[in-house]
Amino acid sequence: TISAGIGGGYSGSGGKVTIAGGTVTATGNGGAAGIGGGVSEDDGGDGADVTISGGSVTATGGGSNGLGIGGGYGQHNRGDDNNLTLTGITMEVSTDNTSWTDYNGTRNQYMRTKTN
Repeated sequence: TISAGIGGGYSGSGGKVTIAGGTVTATGNGGAAGIGGGVSEDDGGDGADVTISGGSVTATGGGSNGLGIGGGYGQHNRGDDNNLTLTGITMEVSTDNTSWTDYNGTRNQYMRTKTN
């Protein structure tokens, strides 16, 4: 199956996800998001409304097209226009899982909470 690590299955939307603590590792497969929407050939599954206020979060999109947090990959819609709310934490993003930059609203395949 081509589904998000946390969220939607094939053509499915991610719904609502709240992370307030703990250690969360979410990996999508195919072109699905780590946290968010699944994949579809017609239209990627919409992302999730994700709220993160604590914990250690690592989210990896599947394949080369999946977002760490966002919508699933599809021919017509990447579906990455979901809400991502961060409270008291910051995130980093990477396209190659080696070089990390602060999250500035642009989502990448690899996303994680920033370690201090």
